[in-house]
Amino acid sequence: MENDTGAPGEVSIDPTTVEYLRKCSINLSPEKYEISKVQATVMVLDIRGFTGLCSRVDADTICEIIKEFVLSALEISLCPFCDYVKTLGDGVMFIGEGDFDGVFAELLSSYRSLISSFADDPRLSLIDGIGLSVVHGEVFKYEIPAVRGLGYKDYFGTLVNLAFRLHEVIKVGRGGGVVEGSMIVMTNSTIGMLSQQPIRRTAAHASLKGIPEEMTQEIFVVAPDDFES
Repeated sequence: MENDTGAPGEVSIDPTTVEYLRKCSINLSPEKYEISKVQATVMVLDIRGFTGLCSRVDADTICEIIKEFVLSALEISLCPFCDYVKTLGDGVMFIGEGDFDGVFAELLSSYRSLISSFADDPRLSLIDGIGLSVVHGEVFKYEIPAVRGLGYKDYFGTLVNLAFRLHEVIKVGRGGGVVEGSMIVMTNSTIGMLSQQPIRRTAAHASLKGIPEEMTQEIFVVAPDDFES
């Protein structure tokens, strides 16, 4: 419709239409949909014992914990090692396509800082730990180009699923606190790629839903301090 207050010939578009057009800026033509295989590190941060914590503390405290966790994770995503981030409630996934040693070194530093910041706050220290799973290898990446320079990408594959499932291996006792309960979990093949090996590690075997058994024969749970600075 014509703009009654603007110059002749100008068209006014209502905000709802503008928002719709903005959301439709992605080019959904099948020929523009690109899938490739890439070497990447998939990393998932997860608040341990979160379901039980929700039943023990008040809603305001739970909201404060989630807010601080997500904001801290999004700050981590600004680090050079991170090419992609996705928040999933009390879990956050990062993906980095750089050199594995370099990616892990930056991640480990950020992870230690996150644990320290939570331990220093009485409300945040109520959690049973912040778990971190790390896997490295080949994953699928899909990209959809778009109008006006915008676009969308995501990753999928067995290793992405594995990174989430690995958290089931971390056994954290209630009351241990955020420092003692924050552990890193990696498969044997992933930890073996690191040039800096942990001074201590605990091996475990697990059967994880949807994950080939040969990938979970040896899973290692490691404290962040087991990697010497």
